[in-house]
Amino acid sequence: MALTLTHLLIAMAAAFLAGGINSVAGGGTLITLAAVFERMVPFLILFATLLFTVQAPIQRRLSTVSLNSRPRTRKWMIGAMLAQFAVGIYGGYFGAGMSIMMLTALAFMGMEDILQMSAMTSFLSFCTNGVASIFFAASHMVVWPYVLGMMLAAILGGYAAAGVARKIGKVMVRRFVIAVGFTITIVLMVKMF
Repeated sequence: MALTLTHLLIAMAAAFLAGGINSVAGGGTLITLAAVFERMVPFLILFATLLFTVQAPIQRRLSTVSLNSRPRTRKWMIGAMLAQFAVGIYGGYFGAGMSIMMLTALAFMGMEDILQMSAMTSFLSFCTNGVASIFFAASHMVVWPYVLGMMLAAILGGYAAAGVARKIGKVMVRRFVIAVGFTITIVLMVKMF
């Protein structure tokens, strides 16, 4: 049986929820390893951005075909879920650059439509961050006035960005994602040194 995009979305959401739960279960580790993560993050984002940048030629060289042109098998789905589970763990611990990592993983899984990929990363981010948010709220680590403002800005920004992305086209969105990935890497590296 071929797996549809809906099956993929459900499976990826399950992987991200599991990753978020796993990161929350080790919430104490976050505090202990925060300095280590801060040092690793610029390099992780750089690596993901570089992979995203060269993903199309690598896929052609490896003869990876589009998700739309082949059925997704159970073995493929398990591999995809493991990849997204790892990104979900990272996102629950330290969310910086999680979207570029998800986009890279989705691209290597064979997804080609950057707008569809972007929508999926938004939903998957909601899954893993939702789990982490519950942990942080229960731990009284949330400053609610800031959170409510950020939630409103994120909703409005996401809605506006979707419309802008459709208008400027897929190529420009892809270039923008790459530029943001490199910019975040540079900013974080400058802050680190």
